[in-house]
Amino acid sequence: MDSFNRLTQKNNLGVIAIVAIVAALAGVFFPIGYLPIFWSLVALVTVMVLWANFGDLMNLILVWFVSVSCFSYLFWRENIDFIGGISFNITIDRLFILVLVLVAVLALFIGRMPIKPAPNVLRVILVLLAYLTFSLLYSGFSSIAEVRPHFRLAGGYYFPLIVLLVTYFAVNNEPQIKKICWFFLFFGLYLAITAWAEHFKIWSIVFPRYIADPEYGIHWGRARGPFLVSASLGITLVFCFFNNLYLASRTVGPVRSWIHLVNLLMLPAIFFTQTRSVWLAMMICAFLWIGMVRRIRSRVAVMMLFLAAMIVGGAIFWSDILSRDRTQGGVTDPYPVYARLGLAKMTWQMFCDHPILGVGFGHFRDHAANYPQDPTSKYIRFGSRLMEHNNFLSILAESGIIGLTLYLIMLVMIFRHSLRLYRRIPPDASGWVSRDLVILFWILMVDYLIDGMFRETSVDPFNNGLFFAFTGLILAVDYLLDYRSDPAKALESSSCMPFQA
Repeated sequence: MDSFNRLTQKNNLGVIAIVAIVAALAGVFFPIGYLPIFWSLVALVTVMVLWANFGDLMNLILVWFVSVSCFSYLFWRENIDFIGGISFNITIDRLFILVLVLVAVLALFIGRMPIKPAPNVLRVILVLLAYLTFSLLYSGFSSIAEVRPHFRLAGGYYFPLIVLLVTYFAVNNEPQIKKICWFFLFFGLYLAITAWAEHFKIWSIVFPRYIADPEYGIHWGRARGPFLVSASLGITLVFCFFNNLYLASRTVGPVRSWIHLVNLLMLPAIFFTQTRSVWLAMMICAFLWIGMVRRIRSRVAVMMLFLAAMIVGGAIFWSDILSRDRTQGGVTDPYPVYARLGLAKMTWQMFCDHPILGVGFGHFRDHAANYPQDPTSKYIRFGSRLMEHNNFLSILAESGIIGLTLYLIMLVMIFRHSLRLYRRIPPDASGWVSRDLVILFWILMVDYLIDGMFRETSVDPFNNGLFFAFTGLILAVDYLLDYRSDPAKALESSSCMPFQA
């Protein structure tokens, strides 16, 4: 296998040399006005070939997370109109994921990335994606909603599937897991600093600059981060917090102390989001972590310490927590509750009228406007102009019982894969591949599901991509552990050493 990889690298270096010669000759024969574009494309192809040969695709996935959070359509976009009135925005993160796909295909073609059998859950995801795509094509691309249906389908399902696939094929050794954890440590630190800066209005250190513009996004006055949505920021910080605990348990000395200091910085940042679903996710995930992680010696003591910290924090911020002002705390703010109850009522009416196929993916708002509006109902009044704020109800309304069934099967199968991996890993395994890794994934899954119970997350490509990337990681680890009893077979299927567990 190593000799084959050296051969493919040699051949592709020859391809790069040929490309360089063609690029030089183009300077003689191409019109001068097109040379910058042509040479830029040649440079891009050269970098892609080099990366497919020598680079780690996980690095590209991590860079994509940065691009989709900090360099989205608010940073730069170019609108392209297609036949039939369909328009699509070209953005940095969408161009980057296209490059990611091309590099991954090239790496598979030249043998630098092993071909692995598709897990069963992947087939279910593909069926769900095909069904939602058919639903969108049948119901149309236009909608009165601010978020276009095809944007939701791409950001909520297509991009996460791509990230899952590339992660599944790319992850082949333990150092890659270490790299992922360190990335989310520093990314979480950036988000925490940004949240503090937003809370205290220190706009000079905020990046990207559009975070400081109240005209962009929602939840102005609360910490929103580059996502411009407080829930997205909070849910990501919750995961980064427990990622840091997992990372800290595998470091020693001053580095471990520094990681814990970063987590102390994150806790107020999570509070600054002023989002009840985020606080709920933080509490449930904390109890899950304390109850399951093996390295915690006295669970009762840690649980009591956590409860004491909650009580002290609640006492300090009690007036803010009970305020109806969401920029202070807003726990007693009833209007979002009214809105969600109103949306649930409309969703049930849609389901009764369209139980099998739904009203069409991305078309909840188009049909909600046609249902009777009761001006005396506080629930309908607050929910009549919003998208559905629950993933399960949104899928039920837009894709019917078929779509919801496929979605639930997908979640159950993902959990079953992770549970199978948890049981296969020895309880005393203490490396990067341990039961703690699966617990961290369960933390992310709970985080993701709680978020989905209170908003429509298909508009959030980052958090969808995060959940599906770690799903791909769990699937990859589970697959590679199949070769523990036969290391030679693993070397025949991968140019990288498999996990040792």
